[in-house]
Amino acid sequence: MLISVDYNNEGILRELNGHPGDAMDFFYTALKADPQNGEAHNNLGFLLSQQGMFTEAIQHFDAALSINPQNDIAHLNKGNAHLVRNELAAAYDHYTRALEINPSNTLAWEMFAKFFVLVNQPEEAARAWLHAKELDPGETRYSIELAIALAAMEAYDEALSLLKQVALREPQNARARKQMGIILLVQKEYTSAELLLLEALEIIPADELTLYHLCLVYLASGQQSKAHEQLIRLLQVHPGNIKARTDLGVLLISFGQPEEAMRQLRNVLLLDSGNSRAGYFLGVTLHQLGEHIEAAVILQAIAEDARAEYKEESQIFLRKNYNH
Repeated sequence: MLISVDYNNEGILRELNGHPGDAMDFFYTALKADPQNGEAHNNLGFLLSQQGMFTEAIQHFDAALSINPQNDIAHLNKGNAHLVRNELAAAYDHYTRALEINPSNTLAWEMFAKFFVLVNQPEEAARAWLHAKELDPGETRYSIELAIALAAMEAYDEALSLLKQVALREPQNARARKQMGIILLVQKEYTSAELLLLEALEIIPADELTLYHLCLVYLASGQQSKAHEQLIRLLQVHPGNIKARTDLGVLLISFGQPEEAMRQLRNVLLLDSGNSRAGYFLGVTLHQLGEHIEAAVILQAIAEDARAEYKEESQIFLRKNYNH
């Protein structure tokens, strides 16, 4: 006769073989046989989290922890559930507890790092990524994430050094090249940034972030024709990229193509009605085309929005052109 442990083990096998529904059935059966099976509670909670059923998942993590408060995996999983629900204090507490219990839990360090990225604490994120990297030196992803955190701290040389090491070890690692290109773009090393981003695109040709940062290289270095060509290429592959479409609209204004600029900027606002940058330049374009009423309405709405990025620019334009 199967006992609770057997049902739990069978559930783990079903999960590993890609059958989460069957796995959940076995975990429920394990708990019916023994409600004190903490591992089954944790495993069931994990699968419930993956299905977005966080309230029930947290109940099972709580049950697992009431049975074994030293279960670092249950603390980690519960922290993840709280993080997805934006319950940041609870997530922090459970990640901290997981690492107090088991400082060698690499995945807990990874999630702790992601927590600090989310709350915009790059120094703490860097420390957590460094712990993960030291525990698993062969995982190059940790080196890249550490480099990104260092770049957010403006420790560019250290970040580039890490990324170069990854690129040397893994010549086909597009992400390392992309991140080096992004850092060099920030440092205004446009030629080197372009070369690295092009290398990354040779490995993964349709990567959206790489394509967009190559556009930014051309825009920042005054290569408007190349920027236009690259923005068109990007939008053919990723038509929903709002930043790229806005940049294209603004660029078309400088090219003396107000009708096409207006079309692109209207498309942006269909996707993101609160985009004040697109709204501002649409208002400016409408003004140039003699559509003064619509221009004034759009710019006035931005000027009155306290959160709008282009509030001040809209106010200045209205005062200058419409005496508002």
